[in-house]
Amino acid sequence: MMRATLALLLLLAQAVAPQPASRSGDDTGQIRGRVTDKETGLPLPYAQVTLTERTLNLNRVATTDDAGVFRFTRLPPGKYDGMVTPGSYRSTHEIQGLAGSPKPTPIELTKGAIREINIALVRTRAIPVRVVDEFGDPLSDVYLSAYRPPAMNTAAVPMQHGTDDRGRMRVPGLGPGRYIVCADTIGIGGTQMVKNPIRERLLRTCYPSAANEAEAEPVTVGTGPVEEIEIRMRRGRTFTLSGVVLDASGVPATGARIGLSVFTANSSSGWGGIRVGQDGRFRITGVRPGSYAIESSIGGPDRPEDRRAREAAFVPIRIVDGDAEDLVVMLSKGVDVPGRIVLEDPTQPLPKSQGSGFMIRARLDGDFLSGTGSAQYAYLRTDRTFTLTGIFGRRTLEFANVPDGWYVKQIRYRGDDVIDKPIDFAQSDGAASLEVVLSNRGAMVTGRVVDDLGKPVRGAFLWLLRADAEAVTDPAVHPRTSENGEFRLGPLRAGEYVVLAFASRVRPLERDDRARTAKLTALGERVRLTEFDERAIELRVIKEEPR
Repeated sequence: MMRATLALLLLLAQAVAPQPASRSGDDTGQIRGRVTDKETGLPLPYAQVTLTERTLNLNRVATTDDAGVFRFTRLPPGKYDGMVTPGSYRSTHEIQGLAGSPKPTPIELTKGAIREINIALVRTRAIPVRVVDEFGDPLSDVYLSAYRPPAMNTAAVPMQHGTDDRGRMRVPGLGPGRYIVCADTIGIGGTQMVKNPIRERLLRTCYPSAANEAEAEPVTVGTGPVEEIEIRMRRGRTFTLSGVVLDASGVPATGARIGLSVFTANSSSGWGGIRVGQDGRFRITGVRPGSYAIESSIGGPDRPEDRRAREAAFVPIRIVDGDAEDLVVMLSKGVDVPGRIVLEDPTQPLPKSQGSGFMIRARLDGDFLSGTGSAQYAYLRTDRTFTLTGIFGRRTLEFANVPDGWYVKQIRYRGDDVIDKPIDFAQSDGAASLEVVLSNRGAMVTGRVVDDLGKPVRGAFLWLLRADAEAVTDPAVHPRTSENGEFRLGPLRAGEYVVLAFASRVRPLERDDRARTAKLTALGERVRLTEFDERAIELRVIKEEPR
């Protein structure tokens, strides 16, 4: 009787006990769902789901169970995004946005709402690779990486562990598509102070035996197994970099840090630990032809033993067919440059920036390197201010993630408009502030894109190059053409532009690729715009191989 009474009381307590999701005044919600294999529909246990709400600084991680189910509970209202991976130590499936698209759409969660999200991950494949020398003999401890053309600005698969004794390795984690596969050795060279360093060595090679990505042959990955490819590595002459590091006063910078970064069409990598002698001199051997940057610094808060303010340098160098000797790396003292964003019409609301937020980049004048190069960054704060920290050298300003429908019209510094001018902030007397003026009123370019038969081209890619700028910069990204081939660009700052249309995505325009820039400029439509000009043009698609 006692047992029956206790059981009855327990059941009654469970029946009336308040549940977290239904408790009065509880405004939290849930995001739950299931992760499966897209090919088979089977659940993926141990998949990892991350959830983020940036305005609330909320980050959570969940792991799927045996049925592929995940659940996030007690979530406050907000806009959530996240990523889904196959799980730790797995490269069996592609990483995907939580909303099921390459660019995840925020999941809006209202008070007490429950959102069901089901994700089907795409299964990946591997490319079997054999690396050999010029005689066909296998090469071990060679590292491989794969990139998706044409963008090639991010490694689809980072550099992998080295090949085995047979010269073989599989490059895993690749979804359907075309890839550029490259082989390389680790390290740039050495700093040995020897008179006759070894000049010949293996050079970075892309499949099948290309000197760079532009000359490489893409490898196609489908839904089935991929046949083994062979990379025959090139061997060639290497060179020496030598010179001296001087501090801001012109004295040899004893104890300075120095590193060498190598820049390719798709990435950059650094090599540090280069020895600087008591006289400030350095020597780097075994440097292969390519684009590099010497980066050096001394002092600063991370090196209290130096007991001096930080000084730094960034020197771009191109190695073609000879040594670079007697280089002078002059360190400069950096300054902190405050700034703010102002609106041409302060009564207008400014939309929220996309991506990681409104970004200000300060890049050294004359920097020809691909990618970010010498750029130093600052992000816009909620009060529309920013600070560029430790800026040295003559720099031009660039901007990313400008809100849709807006553009940078002016950059004011010490009473001048410096939007297209390099600035040496360190030469200014005292700290001056930057004022970046945004506008949503300007010139417009509209029109349509047609093929050789005059038929409209849907989904054409548009580039907009500023023709009166001295430096070659990445083309502005704009929406693709509509169903009937129409497009609308703007608002734009007054000036001269070249508008180009491509039927498919093509490789990025490198900063120092003058030959390709001249070719594309001649093929595009040149447009000169005044402040509130409106121009209508018709473009023909440019045929360029989508490498």
